[in-house]
Amino acid sequence: MAQQKKFLSDTFEQVGEFGKSTIKKAAQTLTQTFSPLNLTELLINPSTEKAASDKEKGGEKNHTPLNIEKLQQNYQKQDNQKLELMRQRLFQLVKKEEEEQIQRKKEEEQLIKRQRELRKEQQKKEEKEKEKQQTVIIPSGKIRRSIFSIKKIANRQHFEIKPASGKK
Repeated sequence: MAQQKKFLSDTFEQVGEFGKSTIKKAAQTLTQTFSPLNLTELLINPSTEKAASDKEKGGEKNHTPLNIEKLQQNYQKQDNQKLELMRQRLFQLVKKEEEEQIQRKKEEEQLIKRQRELRKEQQKKEEKEKEKQQTVIIPSGKIRRSIFSIKKIANRQHFEIKPASGKK
């Protein structure tokens, strides 16, 4: 129990001390921030604030100094990589477009060839139909057949021969 009371009293004392110190620090910072002398100095010469703040901090450095050259090199590397990726994408896009155009031209040429072939086939069919129509003899009634006439014998129609018609 004695330790518990001691622990509680210690914590209360620490909290009280912490509160007093924060109040004092807050008051000091407010007076420094809003003091008319400091404000006039800042308006006249803003670089004195940096020097004053450096003097107040003294030897406290909570950071490591930046190596700006190394940072610039790293940023340059990243920029170069991004630039290279963009170049590759652009190159791929251009190549893709070229290939698509080549493919379109080939398709158009094939379409033109097909149309030509279809036209030729249609012309051939039309010519064959015309020939068929011209070669078909229009019947002109009864032709007298005589035994003595040579021309008429040549014009006689030939007998139609059917295979296996005599077999039964």
